[in-house]
Amino acid sequence: MAIRNNRIGGNDFIENESVYPKDINDTFNRLYTKQMLGIQALNNIRQVCEGVTKISYGENDGFAEAYGSGAGTRSSVSTGKTTATFSTNKYIATFNNHGYISDTFVPFSNPLNIFDGNDATYASYSGTEAQTGVGEYWTLDTYVTSIKIKASTSFLGSGNCNDRTIWLETYNGSTWTRHTALATVYEQNSSDPALEYDDTFELNETTRGIRIIFSVSQSAGANYSAQVYTMERSITTDIIISQEIPTGIFESNVNKSFGQPLIEDWEEGANVEYKLVSSTASTDWLSYNTNNDVTEFIDPPTEVIIKLTPKDSSPTPGYPSIRGFYIYQNDYN
Repeated sequence: MAIRNNRIGGNDFIENESVYPKDINDTFNRLYTKQMLGIQALNNIRQVCEGVTKISYGENDGFAEAYGSGAGTRSSVSTGKTTATFSTNKYIATFNNHGYISDTFVPFSNPLNIFDGNDATYASYSGTEAQTGVGEYWTLDTYVTSIKIKASTSFLGSGNCNDRTIWLETYNGSTWTRHTALATVYEQNSSDPALEYDDTFELNETTRGIRIIFSVSQSAGANYSAQVYTMERSITTDIIISQEIPTGIFESNVNKSFGQPLIEDWEEGANVEYKLVSSTASTDWLSYNTNNDVTEFIDPPTEVIIKLTPKDSSPTPGYPSIRGFYIYQNDYN
């Protein structure tokens, strides 16, 4: 290769070095290919508002997906792996995996208060059940680094209360498991202070849910109250869109890639990156609108993952957002 510009994958000229026709030709071809693919990518996304299409250029194939609400759109998107939020005709840079659960046999009042960031509001329960709890779950494995928790429970009246524990539980997608006893008191009565936990718990585990459980042992009919004020998790999961690449689109020996989003909302400092994944390998995060050289695959890529990254400081909610993505097995040599 004799490309003479390091910004497009070659080497800059050295003073007094000879210039050959091939140098000029290869440099022009690289620049032309990048511009041509960028325009072609955006046009293909706009033209496939009804779903996935295969496009061909010589021996190199690709596909484009447009995000919409109509039938046939987003058919390549793996919703179970996607953490970005879909909004009408675009994916935006906010998480879609927030939700809450409340134990159905003993529901808490105002369960959403545990997510509002306000320690003056709370989810509450008052009654006689031996166990009750409130928390949240989501559909993807998520690495939770820490959880800010404020919770309390009090014995309210007559009868005997032997012990009381505030538990943290985690969820694997099907089963809740007791993880840590956050606070325990024995032989509590109505004159004793409330049992409380108010701290940041370092979890550092992959899970699909967290909840606070109040477990009590007391005489029949003895009342108690429970409150959860705050349960805020810190996570490291990227905001991504996962798309399946249809069979037959790419060859098994892919070693070059060109990807292009159709950007809807943008601000300085935001970023969009993507990677190709096969059954045996994955690329690093790649820049869009760029001719990327990648380690040669031994089997065809079956997934493209697009990452939306908001700017570091005071990002506009939902920025960046994209309306589609184009991926191309690019041969520009």
